[in-house]
Amino acid sequence: MWFFIFLLFVLIFLNINAKYNFIDLKSFTEDNVIIKDGRVDFEILLKTKYSLNDVINLLQLQGIKNLEEISFARIKNKRLIIKKHQNPVSLIFNGNVDYQTLNDIEKTPKWLFTILESKKLDLGNIYYSFYIDDRIYIIQKDR
Repeated sequence: MWFFIFLLFVLIFLNINAKYNFIDLKSFTEDNVIIKDGRVDFEILLKTKYSLNDVINLLQLQGIKNLEEISFARIKNKRLIIKKHQNPVSLIFNGNVDYQTLNDIEKTPKWLFTILESKKLDLGNIYYSFYIDDRIYIIQKDR
């Protein structure tokens, strides 16, 4: 008889725990943007059941020392996904392409030349070009 009472207690405990985990998992599967442009959304942070200290520790593990470095951070599937603000990178200077930078941003020369062609620009007429936030900016030489 004690065995059945014990078994009933265990089943009730497991059922409560399963419900708790279900609720917990549900809150993590939504896209929760907790940091936007370096500012913490404490309302969303509370819903995720993470503390600010937890988030700061996760950021430090990824080498981020300042919240202002973050474009956005979200919690998805129990993981912190971070997008940092990008710094501009030089692609063309005085008509010369920086192929190493193209490689660093995972773009090809063909990609660059297709953009120049679509804008009807000659490489020799470009003084400076930089890339930031998935966009190219071009400064042409004076004619």
